[in-house]
Amino acid sequence: MVETGEPWQDECLYNYDGFHTWAHITCVKFGEGCLVTYADVTERKTRELELRETKDLLQTLFDASVNCIIAFDKDFRCVGWNTRSEERYGLKRDEVQGRNVFDFYPELQEDPVVVDAMQNALQGEKVHLEFHRELNSNRISERFFIPVKDDMGKVSLVLVLIHDITKMYEAGEELKRLNQMLEEKP
Repeated sequence: MVETGEPWQDECLYNYDGFHTWAHITCVKFGEGCLVTYADVTERKTRELELRETKDLLQTLFDASVNCIIAFDKDFRCVGWNTRSEERYGLKRDEVQGRNVFDFYPELQEDPVVVDAMQNALQGEKVHLEFHRELNSNRISERFFIPVKDDMGKVSLVLVLIHDITKMYEAGEELKRLNQMLEEKP
């Protein structure tokens, strides 16, 4: 700062002898010297740390789910995509975040049941698709479309939970087949 004359500022932690405080320090050239100001920002830094810890915990819980969890806003932009969704659909969170779901998953538009569920959820209706066969796939899933409302009571986003029931369905079909074979035996 002395050489350039440019103002300097930084935030630093003072932690000495049991005294713990965050300071925002600004230094500006003032005549032949400099003027230094100090502001205690401990409360703000504490709140930022608490917020970051809460966000990290929520992300950990979000990613620990065995279900795909996807969230989209009223413009169908993806605002949530967990690790299970990455594994199932082969797209990383940063590839879909902020993009229209129909841009990165265009075949979804060919599925009127899901499109209707999405639109109904945006209108405030909880939608449950108990048994849904995915297009271009042999996967079967149970899906929940849950509207999430803001402080004003308006739907701000839709949370989609997708539970893969393919193996359960196949086991049920095999059980039906075996029962039929038993019934046909004399």
